[in-house]
Amino acid sequence: MNNQAPVLQPNTPAPLQSLPGMTEGSARPTYRERVAAYERGLILEALTASHGNQTRAARELKIPLRTLVYKLRALGIRSDRHPPESFQALKQS
Repeated sequence: MNNQAPVLQPNTPAPLQSLPGMTEGSARPTYRERVAAYERGLILEALTASHGNQTRAARELKIPLRTLVYKLRALGIRSDRHPPESFQALKQS
């Protein structure tokens, strides 16, 4: 699996192989799975850049802090248990 995030162009879908857990021959993910994978990547990127600070990550994402906290729970990301350097590992899993 490719460990680098793909560079996306406007109106161009991400290659399926770039989504977490996707390998050649695996079933095509649903729309919701693809959106969740994309959201997860954005959130983990923001948390890494903010060194785990949720307030700064929410500000960088331009979303309310409550929305970020909701999404962290919905996506199963426990930022209080992971030091900032581990966000990169989570992003690749």
